[in-house]
Amino acid sequence: MVAVALIASVALSSPATVALHILLWLSHKIKLEGSFLWMLLMASIPVLALLVAWLFADYVPGKTGFLLCLGIVSGYVGILSHGVSVAQFFNSHQNENE
Repeated sequence: MVAVALIASVALSSPATVALHILLWLSHKIKLEGSFLWMLLMASIPVLALLVAWLFADYVPGKTGFLLCLGIVSGYVGILSHGVSVAQFFNSHQNENE
């Protein structure tokens, strides 16, 4: 039971984590506005959640649609609950590039 819960939590938290790391890598390579980074971050979470739900549907209890909804909700809640620190990082990195 613990292993199943651990796999489920890793699967549900991975879309937001991957999206944030891709955007941070992209912001290092290309100078982007903070609001555009936020739009990319919020738009990429459902796509990545669909990919994760499709890949882990056999290993985690639940159907693909249910895992997709949980992944999207947990991704948005995770990003928005730490939104101040993410915004500060985007702003500090933007000042670093100038």
